[in-house]
Amino acid sequence: MVRISNLLKQFSSFRFLVFGLSCNLFLLLSWQLNSLPAVAGTNWIDKALAILNFDAPADNYYPPGSGLLITPFVSFPHVSLVSTFFWANIGFIFYFLICNFISSKFWNLVALFTFLINVYLFWNFKSSQDTVFEFAFVMISVYFLIRQKWYMAFLSLFLLFQIRSGYLLLFVLVFGIILIKRQYFRVKKRVLIFPISLFILSAGFNQLVYGVVSPSVTSGQTIYFGQNKYFYLGHPNFDIDTFLSKEGHMTPEGFASDELWKRDLKEVDEIFLKEALRDILSNPQVLIQNTLIKIDNLFFNFQKIPNLPGQHWLATNGNSIIIDKNALNLKYAIGNLIYFIYRVISVLLIIYALSVYFHLRKLLTRGDYVHTIWLLLPFISWVPLCLIFYEDTRFRIVSESLFIPASACLLTRLNSLRNNNSQIPIQN
Repeated sequence: MVRISNLLKQFSSFRFLVFGLSCNLFLLLSWQLNSLPAVAGTNWIDKALAILNFDAPADNYYPPGSGLLITPFVSFPHVSLVSTFFWANIGFIFYFLICNFISSKFWNLVALFTFLINVYLFWNFKSSQDTVFEFAFVMISVYFLIRQKWYMAFLSLFLLFQIRSGYLLLFVLVFGIILIKRQYFRVKKRVLIFPISLFILSAGFNQLVYGVVSPSVTSGQTIYFGQNKYFYLGHPNFDIDTFLSKEGHMTPEGFASDELWKRDLKEVDEIFLKEALRDILSNPQVLIQNTLIKIDNLFFNFQKIPNLPGQHWLATNGNSIIIDKNALNLKYAIGNLIYFIYRVISVLLIIYALSVYFHLRKLLTRGDYVHTIWLLLPFISWVPLCLIFYEDTRFRIVSESLFIPASACLLTRLNSLRNNNSQIPIQN
């Protein structure tokens, strides 16, 4: 009888087949269990149709990337289903390719198959409007960064911040690293013209058509949410959007919601930004408390799916919390438990990798940890955005999914160095 371990050693294609089929099975299962509407494709149909007609989308409240990615699927009867499964599988393929850089078969398998218990990521592929597109292009970008295929990497990063504008910071960070370490990466000067051209193209188009340089006009609104004087009361225990919006706490004082949203989007965003700054200056104690909560939730808190048990919101007077329904059931509880296990594995593995790193850091050269840096950079780029705005899990669930392969890459290299320097003791 052929042992499974021997089969895996001989056929990486078999490993990919098992991984790919497992991912699709879990995606199908989450699609069936998730009662929220499928929005990953349907919310972008208008933008997709405008792009197909060579017209600029009507607005840039959201950037155009997701609309661009569903253009091949707009004629399908189930746009969201088809586009989600297509781009999810692109992401699965590139995640698998990223894990191939982990030379240890044990850690390779850990990185591949712990991915399957990241249930909230699979859940969001259906019910979060751009997570699946973000997932595909984060994986593509990181893969080409590791391979040092700079043109493809910057093109993918460009499309990534056209999907979710917060990734503009990642685009700039990568450009800065390549610029500063150009000699190390052996990058010719003409290569750097490409990302500069892409940035100018995006900024110029948005300024010409929408009157703003940014790929979207939501920063003022988002900072108003994240610095809201009631934010610390709801996050992370409740779905912050529902908690604040139901009774009007997401609308600046002195404005009616219907009247506000009849204005130009640029003007609306400026109103939100002005009110956010006023709130920060008026309530510095809230700024401190909000920031502490964000740091805690970003690194330590395991309560990551607060909206599943039901809807809760803050009353108009700000003195009581209304419980609409208690929808917690066995399905949601098991899902939270599985995701809790995944999160614990991620955090413990990072702590372990960092501990070994500090023990053996003198043996490392820059090339020993460059893969790990590329894998962690998407999350690192989100940290300042999370502290300024807010760090709802759906905004970083994709970048967090690279924690385990990043740790596995580093541990594999450290283990190799330890074996080559066996005179250095290390406790397992």
